[in-house]
Amino acid sequence: MRPASVTEFLQYGTSFLSEHEAQHGLMLGVAIATRPSAPVYCALVLANGNVVAAGLRTNTRLIVSREGRGGAMALIAADAYHPGCDAVLGPIAAVDAFVAGSQLPWSRGMTQGIYESRRVVGAPRAHGRFRQAQSNDRDLLAHWSRRLHAEALSEEISLESAIARVDGHIDRGDMHVWEVEGRLVSVAAAVAPTPHGIRINNVYTPPEERGRGYASALVAALTQAVLDGGREFAFLHTDLANPTSNAIYKRLGYELVGDFQVYSLTATALIQGRQASPRRT
Repeated sequence: MRPASVTEFLQYGTSFLSEHEAQHGLMLGVAIATRPSAPVYCALVLANGNVVAAGLRTNTRLIVSREGRGGAMALIAADAYHPGCDAVLGPIAAVDAFVAGSQLPWSRGMTQGIYESRRVVGAPRAHGRFRQAQSNDRDLLAHWSRRLHAEALSEEISLESAIARVDGHIDRGDMHVWEVEGRLVSVAAAVAPTPHGIRINNVYTPPEERGRGYASALVAALTQAVLDGGREFAFLHTDLANPTSNAIYKRLGYELVGDFQVYSLTATALIQGRQASPRRT
């Protein structure tokens, strides 16, 4: 079914998505944060009246859910693609099924782990203090945001875009820093709340400050803060190819609860898609 709005998508899909809330946390967080009137692509696959798969796209990247019934992702793949979609991401098995069902050339990207914490353990001690980011931190944090995208995602974002993102985080109060004697040394944010959890992201420490435990102390403090604030759990995505960050989160009590795979359309497929007549979504 094609829900008429993201509100209807959540009405019918939240129960299914909440069964594995951390693994579906990105989708839920995006859906909840999207304006009800915003133009989105959303789809639900039903079997015997029950939701068994979901897809959501608010930009060029399609997020898919777990596949609760074989063949469900093939149905979404047949319906979801059009020239405005250039990537798909979600649980590995579901994304692989989507890619196979789409019959388009895709390039495999980052494989991620999804970690969940319901209790902070082994919180490290580090010199400095935890605090909320402030407006006078904006310029430095925007610079760090650009470096994070370049290092972690091989993406280049403009200074204007980075400033806008940081301003949004600061205005919402979801970005936090670790400060040592008046100097910022690490940043992280708690964003896009789901029905019971919240996602930790934007974790970054500049190279010259690494190896001192600042990021660990910051993530531990931020996780504890959101748990104390009423969230049942915090969750985050990691690059499974980075053993250092995965080990850090495990030491803080985060447990691996799911996986995530990113695929991007090849250049050939993108050119063919732009030449094709657009399909309505």
